[in-house]
Amino acid sequence: MFQREQRNTTNSGYKSSSNAYVMAMKALQEKIKLMETQKNDLQPCNKMKINDEENLSQQIQELRNQNETLSIQVQRQQNDKENINNYILQIEALQSDRLIQLKEYQDRVGDLIKKIEDGKKERQEMQSQIDQLQKQLEQYKLNERGLMQKVDQQKLDENQKQIEQILDLKHRLEQGQSYTKKLEKKYEKLQNEKNQLESNYLDYKEKCPIFKLQEYEKQIQIYRGQLEEKERAFLRMMDEIQNQRQSTEDQLTRRIQELLNKSNEYQSKIHKLTIELKDLSLKHQQLQLRLEYEEKNNKFSRKRLRNVSSSEDQDLDMPIYNPNQYQINNYNQKVAKLNFEYLQPQMSSPRFEQSLVKSNALKQAIKDCLEDMKQTTPYKSDQHFQVDQSLLQQQHSKKKLLSPPMSARNNETEYQLKQLNDRYEQLIRQAQKESDFKQKAQIRKELLDLAEQIKDINRKQ
Repeated sequence: MFQREQRNTTNSGYKSSSNAYVMAMKALQEKIKLMETQKNDLQPCNKMKINDEENLSQQIQELRNQNETLSIQVQRQQNDKENINNYILQIEALQSDRLIQLKEYQDRVGDLIKKIEDGKKERQEMQSQIDQLQKQLEQYKLNERGLMQKVDQQKLDENQKQIEQILDLKHRLEQGQSYTKKLEKKYEKLQNEKNQLESNYLDYKEKCPIFKLQEYEKQIQIYRGQLEEKERAFLRMMDEIQNQRQSTEDQLTRRIQELLNKSNEYQSKIHKLTIELKDLSLKHQQLQLRLEYEEKNNKFSRKRLRNVSSSEDQDLDMPIYNPNQYQINNYNQKVAKLNFEYLQPQMSSPRFEQSLVKSNALKQAIKDCLEDMKQTTPYKSDQHFQVDQSLLQQQHSKKKLLSPPMSARNNETEYQLKQLNDRYEQLIRQAQKESDFKQKAQIRKELLDLAEQIKDINRKQ
């Protein structure tokens, strides 16, 4: 818009200037015509006016010259106008090219914005998957603690044996290295003795006669033979030590490879055990719910039996056949039968039987917990009976003994949870800003640890 206004202003300026030149030309032409008419009128007059005519002719000539200069300027203005129009056309072509480029740029920006939105959606999906994996990992960590103790103990025992073997091999290798050092020291001593003998030989050669020199040369040859034999023995010993060292290194590498294979086998076993543990936890939850339901039914039936027996004692001293009591006995037998059936495992497989054998301690703890629940939390039936006051007092006293003052502990846990949540949010922001994969992996590990701590604190509450 600004360029169009500028072009309009320039065109209007050029038009006004050209119009002014045209008006000036017209005015000059009119003056010339007037002067010519005056000249024609003054010709029949006096000859005294010849000088005036000459002056007028000079003025006419000057005006003609001015007219020519003005026409030249008008021609130049027209040429400038044509050049400006050409420049304007070039500018419009450049502007059209720029508009096309802007449209292409806008299309590219739109595509990039779509890609960024798709990336954000994918990132959110990946974050949700990461949260699900974190939850699964927390559940896995909670479930694997019981079954992992034996596996960890076995791994520790085997690792201890392997470490002892490695230490033994290292001790042997150190002994071989110390022996090689001793042999090197002996070799240096022999070399020094050799140098000393050579120096003594040179001294004796200078001092002693020729017949003694021959004897000394024989002794020197004998010593040289001994030294060569010792050198050969030393070289053989060094080769043997090098071979032993190479063999020990090969044994260590094979042992390390075996350890890696065993660790992979243990990891596969751990994975299988975790799957079995999940199955067991689900079945344990089902059994626990059934046990609670059956215990409630048993308590309800016992209370009904007590009320029935008390009513019979009040009515009659001797036992009399009662259809209600018979129905209650049948009901108790059915409940006991159902309870026994619910406690039996529904699926029988070797893997399940092995897992049951491994989780005997867990079952014993569950039974103890259920017995405590029986003793501390009696079943409440609003339709038929009320809770005994003595049991409520015992339960209240147990709660007082088991639960310490909760105000300070709640404040501490709330403060800890607040700190952990702040740290968790800070790490999430840092992970969103971070671009390095290693740093992201480290932040994920810290997030998993924080999530586990938060879950432990919530469980303790």
